[in-house]
Amino acid sequence: MPDLSKAPPLQFTVNTGEMQQLANQLDVWPKAMKQAISRAINETLKQGRRESARIIVAKYYIKQKDVIDAIKMHRAKPTELTGKLTIHPERRPGLAKFGAKQVDKKGGGVTYKTLRGQGRTFIPGAFAYPKTKPYWVAIQSISHINKGRTKDEKTAKRRTRLQFLQGISVWGMFASLSNQQRVNQVMQEKFGKNVRESVNFEYLVRSGQIPRRIRDGQIVRGKP
Repeated sequence: MPDLSKAPPLQFTVNTGEMQQLANQLDVWPKAMKQAISRAINETLKQGRRESARIIVAKYYIKQKDVIDAIKMHRAKPTELTGKLTIHPERRPGLAKFGAKQVDKKGGGVTYKTLRGQGRTFIPGAFAYPKTKPYWVAIQSISHINKGRTKDEKTAKRRTRLQFLQGISVWGMFASLSNQQRVNQVMQEKFGKNVRESVNFEYLVRSGQIPRRIRDGQIVRGKP
């Protein structure tokens, strides 16, 4: 597992001069700037989340929908202008998500593919369910509930169980300094644009130029 203590946080800088200019547009509405910034942060988080998933699927043989749920957004609020993205280090997609296929060669087993552009790995004795478009991949394992003193006692207490197989963790697929730098860069670029759009939206709606729509006490886009 990657050492999380050595992973730098995702971060970007803000041009405070530009922020002050934007704040001047909303100076007659004291709460408007905080709402604009919280909306911009949350939009930037969504864009950073999508970019993180795109980075993963560009290298690994897995679909974006099977990794993006593991990238969690902690959203900002007008009363708390901070947000973050987190990936749980132990969240592992099932092996079925890596293009698993059941095969009959060598007595039967399952093949899967981890990296794009590389070959498939074979696990003898494993099986997929269902065989086409499997939901999970497992292998039988033998265990003893209690240890017996004789061979017959051990055989009597033997149980066959299923061990469900998983692939590399989503954090493991993402945890690279270059990947983090890429997401930092994307979020840096998007945040400035998102703030400008959000401030402009607040100005237009509060000055009566577009309809006011409220949800959970905040002005929002979309249908009322």
